[in-house]
Amino acid sequence: MASGLIESTLLSSHVGHTLIVALLTLIAWYAVSAFQSWHRLRQFPGPFFASFSYLWGYYAMNTGRMHLRLAEEQEKYGKIIRIGPNELLIYDPQTLWQINNVRSSYGRGGWYNSIQFDPYGHSVLSEPDTAKHDKRKAKLAGGYAGKGVVNLEGKVDSQLAVLVNLLKSKYLGK
Repeated sequence: MASGLIESTLLSSHVGHTLIVALLTLIAWYAVSAFQSWHRLRQFPGPFFASFSYLWGYYAMNTGRMHLRLAEEQEKYGKIIRIGPNELLIYDPQTLWQINNVRSSYGRGGWYNSIQFDPYGHSVLSEPDTAKHDKRKAKLAGGYAGKGVVNLEGKVDSQLAVLVNLLKSKYLGK
């Protein structure tokens, strides 16, 4: 009977030590990953907790004032601020132009998949691969440039006149 009690005590002691080691390992892993997240984008200012945790964003979103909070943070920290361990909020046209430029070295984030309209493939808007996006964009560019269309402005004016006449006759009374 005494040996069973000793074995039970040793077993529970072993389980307790295992749980402590597991907990300490988890804490160490979180500390290292939080430091890595903070370090990578440390040059960008922003709310302190946003630099190593998503809890700041979660809290701001749950208040229903996220848009106001982001505006406050931008006034406080500037045009480029850190709002998450791996996220920046950019309110600078020049920087956005540089990031979205055709020969930009910046990659396209995973959130582009969220605007995929066609479940079987990407469009020019949702294509996450920068090279494929640039090829698609180049194919469409001619259609938006107006090259090769004789009297483009006159044709646009005539179509606008048709639209104005339709709106006047159908919806503003006769």
